[in-house]
Amino acid sequence: MSEQEADTPKARILIVDDSPANLQLLMGILAAQGYAVHPASEGELALRFVHSTLPDLILLDILMPEMDGYQVCQRLKADQRACDIPIIFLTAVTDPHDKAKGFQLGAVDYITKPFQAEEVLARVSTHLSLHIMRKRVEAQNAQLQREISERQQAEAALRESEELHRLTLGNISDAVFLTDDTGAFTFVCPNADAIFGYTSQELEASGNIARLLGNGFFDPAELDAVGEISNIEREIVDKAGNVHCALVTVKRVSVKGGTRLFTCRDITERKRADMARFGSALPRVVSADPG
Repeated sequence: MSEQEADTPKARILIVDDSPANLQLLMGILAAQGYAVHPASEGELALRFVHSTLPDLILLDILMPEMDGYQVCQRLKADQRACDIPIIFLTAVTDPHDKAKGFQLGAVDYITKPFQAEEVLARVSTHLSLHIMRKRVEAQNAQLQREISERQQAEAALRESEELHRLTLGNISDAVFLTDDTGAFTFVCPNADAIFGYTSQELEASGNIARLLGNGFFDPAELDAVGEISNIEREIVDKAGNVHCALVTVKRVSVKGGTRLFTCRDITERKRADMARFGSALPRVVSADPG
């Protein structure tokens, strides 16, 4: 046995046979290959062993007193913890009906007596490999299902968040939009037309906020220094040429490609009422074009 094989965890094999000679022979064949072998001389002892220690494979004699191999197999397959353990029957029986019964109960193979070492090792190795591969596939499928479930939950949470975001922006009176450092729009909330008269698509297509609010609206250096410029009163000309008074706040942010977040609150009516008290009124511009 190589050093690498010696470091590999040994497969645990339970041998159930009422013949001491058969137990000794099989234990010698399998132990020589590095398997961890456990003998049981009767079915009840085998069930007790499996209850305390799950083997990787079971070699099970059919013809045993008190509880035969078929009954032991049936009990094991009814046990949720042990039902996936591969069972290979040991038998001198060659009747096809008896073999069919074993397969129906859940056995994976037969080894006939008298035992041939090469056959024993080949069948044990094959079914251990299949068992390990099946467990690996099941683990990968379980992991995949967890990942799919987590992704579905994340997507559902994102949809809920986006819907809440949409409803929130759609029901506030302030217009909200983002621009990059050049002043180009990167996001405009749907209700911006309440102040500007332009749809969000028209505003985004117009290019630059300076065309809407005018140059010198705020000092970028000041914004970089303090991170926020709050409650600036600014006159805004809407699409129909009407002048609105807006209370504007600008923040330095970094979301959705935008670096400046603007909120605009229309205070036109309040300002008009104040100006009317002094015999003045808001001007009207004949035309305006953000593009």
